[in-house]
Amino acid sequence: MNRCPKCQEPVLDVATTCRKCGEPIDEKTFFLSEDSLLQEVREAAKQAEQKIARQRSRRKVAHLVLVIGLLIMGVGVGFLLREALPMWVALGGLAVTGVGAVLLALSRRSKD
Repeated sequence: MNRCPKCQEPVLDVATTCRKCGEPIDEKTFFLSEDSLLQEVREAAKQAEQKIARQRSRRKVAHLVLVIGLLIMGVGVGFLLREALPMWVALGGLAVTGVGAVLLALSRRSKD
């Protein structure tokens, strides 16, 4: 069974017109509707691929910020224990780590 290209009502394979809207049905009409459907599917697939690529890049940025924050925090705590740097270095690393964690959580949450 095929569908009418105008009203999308199911029509029999042997029908020459749509029983609901009267649209003439022939092979050319079906090929046109198949082509447009195929084009819509390709466009949807392209948009899905772009969305996945954006999500991956957001996750990469979030991971990078998280790792940099952890490194800064580790260095800050290490120097803090040796009393070579002030406490704000460790706290700054903790803040950057927090930002990275928030970005990572947001990038994982935005799957809509």
